[in-house]
Amino acid sequence: MTKFLSAAYGVACYWVFLGTFLYAAGFVGNLLVPKSLTPVRWCRLPRRSS
Repeated sequence: MTKFLSAAYGVACYWVFLGTFLYAAGFVGNLLVPKSLTPVRWCRLPRRSS
């Protein structure tokens, strides 16, 4: 039973790491994630009037 739980924990940790790594790659590469490193729309800052 202990060997099974250890193996199941190892597999779960592997899948969590893989999901986190793939999400980070998608975040940096702007691929298939809801938020990304680069914004979709660029906006201009208002000019300062003096």
